[in-house]
Amino acid sequence: RTRSAAAAAGPRASRMLRAVVRVVASLAAARLASELYLRYCCARRRRGSRHRYIVAHRAGAGTAPENTLAAAELAIAEGAQWLQLDVMHTQDRVVVVFHDMPRERNLYKLTGVDKQIADLRFSQLPPLKAEIQPALVGDNARTIRPADFGADGQRICTLEEMLMAVGPQIGCLIEFWGEPSEALVADVARLVRRHGRVSRTAIGNPFSAQTAAFCDKVAPDIRRIYHARELARMFALYWLGAYPFLAHADAGRRLLNCPLITHRWGRMIARAQGRERPGLVARAALAALRAFTFAPQLFRFHADVLGQATFAWILNDPDSWDDGLALGAQGLMTDYVAACGRHLRAAAVESMSDRS
Repeated sequence: RTRSAAAAAGPRASRMLRAVVRVVASLAAARLASELYLRYCCARRRRGSRHRYIVAHRAGAGTAPENTLAAAELAIAEGAQWLQLDVMHTQDRVVVVFHDMPRERNLYKLTGVDKQIADLRFSQLPPLKAEIQPALVGDNARTIRPADFGADGQRICTLEEMLMAVGPQIGCLIEFWGEPSEALVADVARLVRRHGRVSRTAIGNPFSAQTAAFCDKVAPDIRRIYHARELARMFALYWLGAYPFLAHADAGRRLLNCPLITHRWGRMIARAQGRERPGLVARAALAALRAFTFAPQLFRFHADVLGQATFAWILNDPDSWDDGLALGAQGLMTDYVAACGRHLRAAAVESMSDRS
């Protein structure tokens, strides 16, 4: 009986091995076909611009009070072509430009007032504190004094004020960071349409599928950014070799806005844990996540074949800006517009020198 069982196990193991080999070979063939298509065929269908532009994160939070009219004015003067803005509702349903993170679910960080912004009317919103320490990706954050930027640097503004101030030529990526709200999405869409900014605006929340559903429902005419689940599926299908060959029916209504994992993320994690450097598990997870999401050919596919704008965030130092260029992102989202602009110009001159 033992001899017969062993004899039966041999063919089963052989069949399983052949099945595994077939699966691996099929995946390798699909990946190779995908890479060849992306590398050679996409170049013939180039629709995306090779011009690089700067997206001011929170309207340029590294050098001016975040999400204020003063920050937007300075960022545009320094060369930003897009502004990333965060919006919320006040109690009387005024759409204001304000950032809302899990650790910042009230006004305390920026104003010193321990109240929820949704519990106050717009007329009751307090001014910003005398000094603000921005929460940035990087080690070079400096204290910002809103009084140095005039009245527009010391108050929370409405989205309508912001749209009127920046003009139609500046793109706006508007993100919803509070609880998913169909009413907030609808009010933002109404303002975008009223000011004729549909073609220069994108909306969404990078982490909320519910917010994405609201955007698709009440603002189908305005581009939406992919949320985290969509990005995970996108990268998985890309590495499996299937993504370029799928139908992309909604491509014209999307904007690729993807985090770029850099060494700065490790330092942020370490600071949050009260350590000098991140632990082994955190370093391994970041390395795996970077390898999974650093896909220049995928970015080129979205730009050249799908005709989408492609952004990478948040890039606040020369190494990160170089990574963004290597990734092929059209828009580099940064808190430091002027410094990023100088780096891009220097990189362009160096590239031209290498060609000559």
